[in-house]
Amino acid sequence: MGRRIGDCGTLIERLLEKIEINQYTNCWEWRAGKNNLGYGMIRDDKKMRTAHRVSYEEHNQIVIPSNLVVMHSCDNPACVNPQHLSL
Repeated sequence: MGRRIGDCGTLIERLLEKIEINQYTNCWEWRAGKNNLGYGMIRDDKKMRTAHRVSYEEHNQIVIPSNLVVMHSCDNPACVNPQHLSL
């Protein structure tokens, strides 16, 4: 089970509450705050993180080393669909 963040639900629950699935592209579009490059942002404990990295980690149950990037096969920075993400 995912980590609980206060009384707001687990990180994965909060992530999934903020998406809308695009029926044409199958992108899981981030519908909350984004940075200036269009990447979704989500609070993880006391730190703001990009939503696509959080999605990759939560769905694959790994911690991404800081020297690796998560790429989008869909080329959509707002997408958090783990099937569109790779290291």
